Amino acid sequence: QDKRRAVEIALREFPKLSDNSIAGLCGVKIHAVKKAVYANKQQAIKQAVRDKVEALTKQAARGQTTK
Repeated sequence: QDKRRAVEIALREFPKLSDNSIAGLCGVKIHAVKKAVYANKQQAIKQAVRDKVEALTKQAARGQTTK
């Protein structure tokens, strides 16, 4: 739990570090870092879809259309 949180913080605070560097910094295996990176990307994708659906719903409610 603590190491996973450390990886999440390190990814956010040091976005330019390589996965290997973050693994070394946090004392975890590279697999743990890659798993966190994947989870972050999935969350970002889900949020982008939610945002787009919300924007399209608001446009439709106003009678606007998109190209």
